Amino acid sequence: MGTSYDMCIDYETLCELESKLINISNNLGVSADSMLFALRNCDGFLSGNQFEKASQTTITCSEVSKKTIENISEVLKYITKLKECLETYSGCRYSE
Repeated sequence: MGTSYDMCIDYETLCELESKLINISNNLGVSADSMLFALRNCDGFLSGNQFEKASQTTITCSEVSKKTIENISEVLKYITKLKECLETYSGCRYSE
């Protein structure tokens, strides 16, 4: 945090947060794809009600993951705008 500013300027924390969110989003995408792949491959040993329950649960989880990835994408856009504002603000201080 810069002590010469009248608001908290912590660009590094925003960058760390952005990096962690990108990592979470990527991991969610990989896990959703893995769940769908596993579902496609389990029809040989699951049948009937078991397969239907597994399909329903997997599809629901995949949809939640997709929605979460979309939400993270929106947060990343917001962080980008916030970083731009911080860059602009950091150049707007009074000289003493």
